[in-house]
Amino acid sequence: MKPLALILTSIVAAAATAYLIVEFRTPASAASGPVSAEQPTDDLVQRIAALESELGSLRGRVADAAAGASGRTALPELSAADVDAALQRLLARDPEALAGLGGIEAREATLDGAADGPFDAAALFDQLHTGEMSWEDMQAIWSSKTPEQQDALIARYEAWAAGYPNDPNAQNELGEAYVHRLMNADMAGMMVYGQKAEKQFDTALELDDHHWRARFNKAMSLSNQPAFLGRRPEAIRHFETLLSQQETAPQAPEHAQTYLFLGNLHAQAGDEDKAREVWERGLGRFPGSAELRQRIGR
Repeated sequence: MKPLALILTSIVAAAATAYLIVEFRTPASAASGPVSAEQPTDDLVQRIAALESELGSLRGRVADAAAGASGRTALPELSAADVDAALQRLLARDPEALAGLGGIEAREATLDGAADGPFDAAALFDQLHTGEMSWEDMQAIWSSKTPEQQDALIARYEAWAAGYPNDPNAQNELGEAYVHRLMNADMAGMMVYGQKAEKQFDTALELDDHHWRARFNKAMSLSNQPAFLGRRPEAIRHFETLLSQQETAPQAPEHAQTYLFLGNLHAQAGDEDKAREVWERGLGRFPGSAELRQRIGR
């Protein structure tokens, strides 16, 4: 898989984050327009009366619902987050619990693909889990599945990762699965899976603070969040840590990306000299990198 492909995903997730934050921080009163001091008093009275009438209507519906429910035992309401947390606890204790109850298999049995025959999440998980496919090819496969099929595949990843709680590779791979899933989600889903992915990268780093992929994924997630959230300095710190770690480890082709994106962050912050210093440092170690050469105009 190619960590570079996470850039696009992070940008999309960042856009979703920005949109949701702006939406949820907008005062409710703004939706109906501000009340101007120049408005006549009778207009204000009419608006207040309309609000009181609407409130009365709502109270009436609540009372009717309560009367219709008399004699029944009230059950506590559970949010989607409550259900998800309960399922995660169950899977952490017993990764095969849902399978034993016919959960995962029963759901998968109803998810037949229209073009490629019956959907087999277990077989698809095995195919994706080999690590031999490029990120782009994996994303193409994810995108070809329905949301329900993707959710079944996520359940496979979660059950597998729960069985290896102390394996940073497993935790990071689950985080990357969440990234694949969010690229096909709606706005709310992007927010949810983006948070899940970042949490998994944190978990992997807690298990191994020299895990290159997890730290790169974490840094990219932070660097592409909206600037007003103020997480760019944290992204720079992760890239700098990654840079110092990889320079004392066996060199790998993907290490060139650390110099590229760390330099990009400095450039975005207006420090062109620092950016060029990082890019030239990277080019000294990866003279064949066309992207680094392009950045410094060689």
